Formats: sequence, structure tokens, C-alpha cells
Amino acid sequence: MNRIRTRHPAALALLVGGAMAALVPVGAAVAEDSPPQGAGIQLQSSADLLARGAGVSVPVTYQCAAGDQEIEISVEVVQRSGSGTTYAYGSRTAPCTGGPQSTTVTVTAGDRVFKKGTAVATAEAFTCGFSFCGTISDSREITISR
Repeated sequence: MNRIRTRHPAALALLVGGAMAALVPVGAAVAEDSPPQGAGIQLQSSADLLARGAGVSVPVTYQCAAGDQEIEISVEVVQRSGSGTTYAYGSRTAPCTGGPQSTTVTVTAGDRVFKKGTAVATAEAFTCGFSFCGTISDSREITISR
């Protein structure tokens, strides 16, 4: 039996390990962590004040695959109010049809009411389907009007 001898066994191990790693497919793992093409969420730039500031109706456009389960959409709105801030959160579920869809999320104010003006909104959507389970998001300044 012939044995291969080398002066640098660690270098040989790295070479063999690198060759084996190059043969392992990594595309599938990346695909599971990435949202499918066309999936997304986008806040609209304006929102409506509800009940004299007790809440805000925030329009959202979303898209998820037709075979996916429902999508869970949550919206957070933060607005400067005097020396503090008004912070609130709202959520809803919506169906996945495969095409762009529009919905509104009602965000109910907490200790302070919302007022006309600008605010920062963040939308997150959780969807789980055949090829992807995860969260997609959008954040932007919105204008609240009556």
C-alpha cells in the first residue's frame, strides 16, 4: 500500500476541504432566506386621521404568492407631539392572490392623540409559503390629514 506524504498536512487538508465545499450546492439555502420575486410591502405617503386623532388609517400595498397563506401586516406610527411622541401600532391579516393588493391598517393612538402633519411609519409583513417564510418591511415619512 502506497502512502502519500507531504510536508504540509494542514495545507493538504485545506485543499481537500475547499474542493469538497465547492461541490456542495448553496443556492437552495439562499433561496429559502430570500423573499420570492415580486413579494413586497409598501406604505403609501398619506394617511387619514380617525376620530379626532384617536387613530390613523394607513394605506399599504402588498404582494405575496397566490399559494401562500394569509399575510400578517403590522404598521407602527410615531409622531412628534409637543415635547414627546405619539407612538401606536396596528395589524391585520390579508389574503395572498399573487398580484398587487391594497389594504388599510388602523393604528389606534395610545396616551396621546395623533394630529395632522408628518409622522414616521414602518410596515412589516410576515408571510409563509412554499419557498419562503419571513418578514419584509418598508419605512417612510407619511403625511396625516383629515
